[in-house]
Amino acid sequence: MIKVLFQGGSLGKGTGVKGHSDVDLLVVLNDFKTVDELASQMDNILNDFSDYLRACDGIRIVGRTPYTLQFQMMCDSGNDWHDVDLLPIIDVWSTWLFGLAGGPTKAYKEMVKKPHLRKYYAKCLCKLQIEFVKSRPCRVKDLIRLIKYWNKTEGIGMSSYCLELIVICVWQRNDFCQNFTMRTMLMEVVNQLIDINNIAVCWDQNYTAHKYTHNLNK
Repeated sequence: MIKVLFQGGSLGKGTGVKGHSDVDLLVVLNDFKTVDELASQMDNILNDFSDYLRACDGIRIVGRTPYTLQFQMMCDSGNDWHDVDLLPIIDVWSTWLFGLAGGPTKAYKEMVKKPHLRKYYAKCLCKLQIEFVKSRPCRVKDLIRLIKYWNKTEGIGMSSYCLELIVICVWQRNDFCQNFTMRTMLMEVVNQLIDINNIAVCWDQNYTAHKYTHNLNK
């Protein structure tokens, strides 16, 4: 049933803030070939995982969303409970037929045709988000963690992934500098956040931006 399990979210990308990051576990399932099948069976899938985890010591179920099962897990090293989100997904990022078929391009086309399934596709494409951020230099990820810590402790309420992208954008505007001064770059990121309504940026690594950006307001 399970093809592979990998860590997502901030911890998977290397941008987690100690004491402020939940664990995201992405479970790639073998039994479903399409997102339509996954969506139609998601309730049963989450029920099965819930039943299995309830039988395990040191785990308590705390909730669920239409896409995730939320539980807490106690580690052997102490009495602290750690929040975990379990996301069942299928592989929509791999290509086949010598790289000519399948993959993200097909997934994006399906998202246009089936808007009611877009959130399911988005979860299934999380691996691309993880790789996009994880590949950045350590110093960039240090800056991301600093901004995210400020966001959490000050109650700003911005999306963590949005902050990651803005930091990467500012860093790229500075010629991908590897040894930037943290204070200077931090101030530039903050100034960009102040002017958040006047920024639009797209990356072409995983899709052809001009095919989709004209639909951003839909």
